[in-house]
Amino acid sequence: MIVIHAIWDHLQSGELHLWAESSSPMGSTAQRHGKQTERQHPFTLPYESLKEAMSELAGSLLVKSASPSTISLLLPSTARGPLSSPELIFEKEPADLNATGLRPWKIVTLTLDPDSALDFLLALPNYAPHGTAFGSSLRFWTEAARFAFELIVRQSYMPALEETRQGGVSIYRAAWQAVLVGEDAERVSLLLKAMPPICWAFLPGSEMKPSVLQNILLSFLNRTLDAFVRESLSSTSLLPARSGRSMRSPKASLPEQWLQALSSEDPALVATPAELQRFSATLQGWLDQIRPVETDAAFRTCFRLDAPGEDNGKSSDWRISYQLQANDDRSLLVPAEMVWKERSDTLTFLKRKFENPQERLL
Repeated sequence: MIVIHAIWDHLQSGELHLWAESSSPMGSTAQRHGKQTERQHPFTLPYESLKEAMSELAGSLLVKSASPSTISLLLPSTARGPLSSPELIFEKEPADLNATGLRPWKIVTLTLDPDSALDFLLALPNYAPHGTAFGSSLRFWTEAARFAFELIVRQSYMPALEETRQGGVSIYRAAWQAVLVGEDAERVSLLLKAMPPICWAFLPGSEMKPSVLQNILLSFLNRTLDAFVRESLSSTSLLPARSGRSMRSPKASLPEQWLQALSSEDPALVATPAELQRFSATLQGWLDQIRPVETDAAFRTCFRLDAPGEDNGKSSDWRISYQLQANDDRSLLVPAEMVWKERSDTLTFLKRKFENPQERLL
């Protein structure tokens, strides 16, 4: 029997580590005295066996994009070795089941980039085949992948400019980021509460903070979403090409570079540090104006697209009408015409009160 695990490493550009734990030992856990050192996990599948197991689950074509790697995880351990996962079934129960602490173990993994990681997790069956179990970490990241795909389908994302530090130098990259407000923000909170400890086992114990866990989850959502949208736009230029120079050349303006970088493999912008800082501040000010804001208001502005004939008229045109919509009852819509006719600060409609409706409509 094997148990499949998944670790999202949010450092740098982000990658998904897949590894499998077997009920049969694959190596030795020879005793070492003195300073604690990293040892090979004795029950992890070797690379070729791991690749074969992943291919049976998600298809060989998808797994071909994976790369062999290793990762160090802090796992509950005894003096004899790491404790097995609770999903693992042994023919003979291990003698020592009480952990004495966390110890680092070297794990053989398959790594997937964000685009392939999303495809792999969405391709997994709901139930593991006979002889295989899905570990809590794999189940968690599968749920996160489904949430990311929902955000993509609902187009709950917007363009951004991210700043990262590499070797003491600021790198600015165009990116697509998830828009997480209302129910989506609540989903993030629920996922964070459900995140299994193994999901952050690659971090030093001193770095385990709630803010770090949030960074791990948001990194997964943003990186997989960005990869999907970027790939979808790969054959589309957001700006018309100009003769004689590339849109990514230093001569191209930063707004042009940013728009083009949103659909290209290389998201980095090219300019002097001072120019990049000024552009980042200007762009952020503009993006803040269009970014959805979390609000406690009981209603929101929306628009409705009416098909020809829906208004009992003879017009063959589609019509867009603006409305106020109750947050707790999406079927309750107040036409904009009624809002503008209201002279007081409170509008009453179908026994519901709407405070400052004109400000909300604007």
